[in-house]
Amino acid sequence: MVDKFRWGELDEEDTEDLDVFLPPPQVEGPDENGIKKVTEFKINEDGKKVQNVTTIRARRLVVRISKRAIERRQWKKFGDADHEDANSRLTMVSTEEIFLERPRAPVEYSEP
Repeated sequence: MVDKFRWGELDEEDTEDLDVFLPPPQVEGPDENGIKKVTEFKINEDGKKVQNVTTIRARRLVVRISKRAIERRQWKKFGDADHEDANSRLTMVSTEEIFLERPRAPVEYSEP
């Protein structure tokens, strides 16, 4: 049997237990324009029930890849990447130290 709370039995510090009294989130959509509405109920700091409506627009993302990039993905893997799955998009990181040299040393100014 599930214990039901009465409003007088809850302490002021038991705000996380009040989520039991809230209705579940409702999701409407997506409609023909790709708009979805999510309605959630929460309890704010004052102990009042607040309705939060979030509107989300879903859209399809089209990624264009050059023919050369598609061709490079078909190349045979080598080195440490050869041991990985063929479909993984693994980028290998080099652990060797790379030193950069400035083309000109910074000029130090002296006061006269």
